[in-house]
Order: sequence, then structure tokens, then C-alpha cells
Amino acid sequence: MLEAVIEAGGENVESDPEQHVVTSAPDDFNSVRDALEQRLGPANSARLAWRPRTSAAIDEETATSLFKLLETLEDSDDVQNVYANSRWRRTSWLGSTPERGQDRNGGRGMRVMGLDPGLRHTGWGVIDVAGNRLSHVADGVIHARADQPLANRLVSLFRQINAVLETYRPDEAAVEESFVNKNPASTLKLGVARGVVLLAPAERGLPVSEYSANLVKKSVVGAGHAEKAQVALMVRRLLPGCGLDGADAADALAVAICHAHHAETRRLWRAS
Repeated sequence: MLEAVIEAGGENVESDPEQHVVTSAPDDFNSVRDALEQRLGPANSARLAWRPRTSAAIDEETATSLFKLLETLEDSDDVQNVYANSRWRRTSWLGSTPERGQDRNGGRGMRVMGLDPGLRHTGWGVIDVAGNRLSHVADGVIHARADQPLANRLVSLFRQINAVLETYRPDEAAVEESFVNKNPASTLKLGVARGVVLLAPAERGLPVSEYSANLVKKSVVGAGHAEKAQVALMVRRLLPGCGLDGADAADALAVAICHAHHAETRRLWRAS
């Protein structure tokens, strides 16, 4: 692979079992891409990105303000793309398997449950976090019968979430925020289901955090408007060995990864 990249005019290649990431000078981008695709086949993605030459450290207050600004921009329908090259200390999120139980029992790690709310299908995913290491525990999708009355579907949703909580006993939970649908009735029903999803872990005394869909995608993929397929691909890369029980489960694991990222960042801020 390295030989092919050099012959195509690329500068560097980073490889792992799932993909090769090739970098080149901006002026050589098109020629390098075309040469590699002609030799190796179509690329999964190819894009230009800024690479900073200098960096500057900022304090917690400034970082928090910048984080809120990025999230606000990504949530705006008038903004097409938002780019950021922030790097947090000790936040390399390529997953590896910690010694199960030792970190949690020793108080040095946590178990996070991510939830992607839906009235018919609610995704859930559980990961273990030990420092900057992530490991997949379980994931799945909770289904509610569409032919049942709304109240019965909410009861079923609540009970199934509680069953997952009881089985995997997370330390914290994270829920994806709902977007506003053009159909008011659908938005209202989704909001009710989301209330149940928030209630289930909170009723057990767990801290529950909420993250916008764009922020979740930004944390996992690097782009706030990434497609579901890109999210699933990165989840598999960050959590080696996870099978993924559908797109909703992948989204839920992405929420858990997002929370692990931000929880660790906040912990490092407090420690400093």
C-alpha cells in the first residue's frame, strides 16, 4: 500500500485492519485520488481538510464557550458545514478492551449506556470506559408494537429499558436529543417517548446527559452532518468486535461514545 501511495504522489498512509488513510498536499489531492482509485478501486471517502501548523492552549471557560458555539452552528439549518480541529488531552478514542471489572470496581472507570429514542424503535448501547479506552459491552433495539395504544407502548418501552438497565447496570446514561419534525403530531409522540427514555435511568438515580444529533456525529465521525452509514462505520472502528443490532443500536453506541468523550474532558478540566 505504501508503495502505491508513493507512486501516486501521496505524502503518508496510516493503515489498520479496516481501512487505509492517505494524506497528500492540497495541490496533489485530485491526482493522488485518481491514481489510487485507478489502481485500487473507488475510495470510501476523499476530501480536503485543514491541518493546523500552530496550536494554542485555552482555559476551561473559553473551551466551554467554543464548544457551545460549535454546537449552535451545527444545529443551524442555515449552516452547511462546521469545521474544527480541537484536540483534547488524553482523548484518543480508538477502542481497546480494559480489564473488565477492575477499573469500575476500583473507581477508575465507568459504564455508560447510550439511548437513541423512538416510539417504535429505541436503540441502546452499553460501553465500558477506562481512561481513554473504550470497550463494547452490548447493544440492541427495543421495539414497541405499532398496533397498541400509545399508553401501552410507553409502558412497554419503560419496562424494556429497565430490563436493560437491570442487566448491564450502567453508571451513567446519555440520550440523543430529538429533532423537530415537520409533522406536529409525530413530534409530540416522539417527545413523549423521549420523556420515558429519560425517566427510566433517572428514576434509578443515574446521571443522565443529553446531546444533539449533530454533536454526537461530530464527536464520533468528525462531521456534524455525517450519514448513518458513516456513524456505523466509525462505531465499529472505535469499538472493535461489536456486531451492531441495526442502525438504531449504532446511533445509541455513538451517543455513549460522545458522552464518554465529553465526560473525560470535563474530568480533566476539573483535575487541572
